[in-house]
Amino acid sequence: MENSWVPPTSTSLATLGRVLRAYRTAAGLTQEALGYRCGLARNYVGMVERGEANISFTAMVRWLAATGITWERFGRELHDALGPTGAT
Repeated sequence: MENSWVPPTSTSLATLGRVLRAYRTAAGLTQEALGYRCGLARNYVGMVERGEANISFTAMVRWLAATGITWERFGRELHDALGPTGAT
C-alpha cells in the first residue's frame, strides 16, 4: 500500500483556512459571531482562516456545525481545493 499522506504545511493550512472562511462568510457570520457560537476567540478564528493556526478536531466539529456544513461536503471541497498532491 502506497503512503500518500502529506504532512500539513503552511500552504495546506492556508488552503484549509480559505475553505473555512468561505463557509463562515456564506453562513453570514462575522469572525466574532462564529467564535461565540464555537467557543473560540475571534483572533483564533482569524488565525485559522489565514493558515496561521492548525485547528483542533474539536474546533473543526464546532465550526462545521455552526456553519451548517456536512463532513462529506467539507471533505470533498477540501480535497478539491488541495489538489491531487494534497497541497497547493
